Amino acid sequence: MATRLLVTTALAVCLFAVPAASAAAPKPPSPSTAAKSALARLAADTRKLPSSAVKRTDKAALMRLARRAARARKARPCRAIGLLARYRRRLGRVRRPRGQLESDVLAARVALLALPRARRCGGGRRARTTVTEATTRVVESDARHLRLRIALPAPTFASHRIGRAEYQQMFMEGMGETGDVGRPGLPTMTEFFGLPEGAGVSVKVNRTRGYRLNGVNLMPHQPEPVDQELPPIGPGGPSRSDFLDDPFVKSGRAYRSRAAFPR
Repeated sequence: MATRLLVTTALAVCLFAVPAASAAAPKPPSPSTAAKSALARLAADTRKLPSSAVKRTDKAALMRLARRAARARKARPCRAIGLLARYRRRLGRVRRPRGQLESDVLAARVALLALPRARRCGGGRRARTTVTEATTRVVESDARHLRLRIALPAPTFASHRIGRAEYQQMFMEGMGETGDVGRPGLPTMTEFFGLPEGAGVSVKVNRTRGYRLNGVNLMPHQPEPVDQELPPIGPGGPSRSDFLDDPFVKSGRAYRSRAAFPR
């Protein structure tokens, strides 16, 4: 089931702790450059579709939509986003493989939302990221509190086809993935900060800035095998199954729920 994904680009957090060092992150490309590049990639991957995967008329229609979105990106980014929605609906006529095109569409939507004129369709400044990897910065700190500013990069997506379903795995540079097997996989980051001995900890999120992506079918987090290659196993050694990929796991309850995840 496709979901509405809330993507956070920045947030401010206050907690009890003492200072920690943070590193400066490189700057991302401008929104205009990112949108141009993402739409060019979509057009290039559409052009590569083999004749065995799509009818000529459908491929031509997809190319027209991709080109029209590219032309509209500067003056009318919301119009371009609407054209991408039409492109994605027509993707249903493409036989496998189409996962890369799904990822290309999502990347283009993310880039278009960051353009200044995308404000009326939920983008603009709130969708613009200022970093290429997840970054924390200490704003103020003393023995009683620590104030942080957390900046997150633009997400990227990789498509996975499981049975008849297409899933999108979401990545943010510098972040791992939530570890609840079978539940939607989301980027996560862990940072350690020192605390005065005996201090209690509470967290307050002061404000956030972000945007929404509709129709993202997030890949459920999967268990990882013990190793990539099967080593020689002698008598009394570990089971051969310990080194193989586990069966695909999906929590039906989590994907049917209308509650926000994570809470």
